[in-house]
Amino acid sequence: MIIDSHCHLSYEPLSLALNETITRANKDGVKYMLTISTEDNSYDKIIKITSDFKCVYGTYGIHPHEAKNHRQIKSKNIIDKVNLSKKIIGIGETGL
Repeated sequence: MIIDSHCHLSYEPLSLALNETITRANKDGVKYMLTISTEDNSYDKIIKITSDFKCVYGTYGIHPHEAKNHRQIKSKNIIDKVNLSKKIIGIGETGL
């Protein structure tokens, strides 16, 4: 079984052809994918992708390059975001 443990399905051009991208990956033996959040405003896309595709899970996180733009986010905000879906299985841009 192959698991892609760090992909960015919310980024273009992948986001423009999700059905095709995920179908192709599944046909090539990728059973599950973990799509990674890199900034707070992209998290809604991650939630939608994980609810639309059974084989896709996600994380909530902020990339270090984006940290300066997200100083207002506190640990409670992170926990609340993660609790929005059982398919969010990691915290941190690196999937910690």
